[in-house]
Parts: sequence; C-alpha cells; structure tokens
Amino acid sequence: LPLSLATPLRLRRRLARWRAAPAVRSLRRPVVYASLAGAGQLLVLWVWHLPVPYVAALEHPVLHGVEHLCFVFAAWLLWTPVVGPPRHRPPAPVGTLLLVTTMLPATALGAVLTFATRPVYPATVYGADPLADQQLAGLLMWVPMDVVLLVAALAGLLRWLARPDGDPPVPADDRVAVPGAPTEGAVR
Repeated sequence: LPLSLATPLRLRRRLARWRAAPAVRSLRRPVVYASLAGAGQLLVLWVWHLPVPYVAALEHPVLHGVEHLCFVFAAWLLWTPVVGPPRHRPPAPVGTLLLVTTMLPATALGAVLTFATRPVYPATVYGADPLADQQLAGLLMWVPMDVVLLVAALAGLLRWLARPDGDPPVPADDRVAVPGAPTEGAVR
C-alpha cells in the first residue's frame, strides 16, 4: 500500500484495476497464495544451492545481493499467510501443511549436504576441510530450520484445535450489545 500511494495517480489506477482483475483476485485467495508462496520458497532455496548459482553468487557481489533479496522475498511470501492478518490466513491445517511441505524438501537439501561423501561445491568455496565445512553447513541449515518450522506449525495447529469453530475469542470490550438487552452499568 505505501508504495502504491507513492506512485502517480495514473499508475495507481492501473495497479488497482490489475489487483481487481479476476485472475489476480483468485491468486490472492489464502490457500492459493499459501501454495504459491511455499513453491516459491522451495524454488529459491534449491536453485540458489545448486553449485553453479552458488559459486556465481560468491564471485559476483551484485549477484550475491540478488541471492539474499530472493531469500528475504521468498521468506516474506512464505510467512505472510502463516503469521499475517487473520483475514488473509488460510485455515490452520493448511498453514501447518504449508510449513511441513516446505520443511521436507528443505530438510532433504540439508541432509544431502550433511551426508555427502564428497564436497558438492568447489574447494575454493570452503576452508581447509571442504567436506567437514559442507557437512556443518548442511546441519546448520537442517536442524535449526526444522525446529523453527515445526514449532510454528504445531503452534498454529494447537491454536486451531483449541478453537475448533475457528472463531477467535472476542475481547470483553468488543462485545456487541443486543438491542433491548440490559447492559452492565447502564443508566436507564
């Protein structure tokens, strides 16, 4: 929204028409958006960990910056449907499924790097012991990421199970007064 407000009026109107188009509206549905965000996260993770793009990013600072922007953007897209505003979130089971299905291929990548019998990347990428460095990097990518994703997935699922109707609790200050019903402290 802030970026669109900073654009000229003609461009802002064009963006509004584009956002209101049926194809774009269907992409903005929470379940569709969550699925596309998970696929985008996996694509970014695996592509940038292939040997050629990985080494190219290390050798070219601008490409290295692009790599990090891709990771930040993909993570933002992934986590928005999980921790974003409730009206934009998919149902909790879908969010849990999103996190688990994103976690499994990422775990596989960490496992590939950890259990490889020889370095996947050229020796210039790592230090004195390339295989040990690669295995440590695979473990660091594998274990902490899985813990974060599992905790987030379980928290969402447990929150949903605690409220099977899916409605969030209404704070006492936001209760709707029923016409004709007595209210506390009301003067008649």
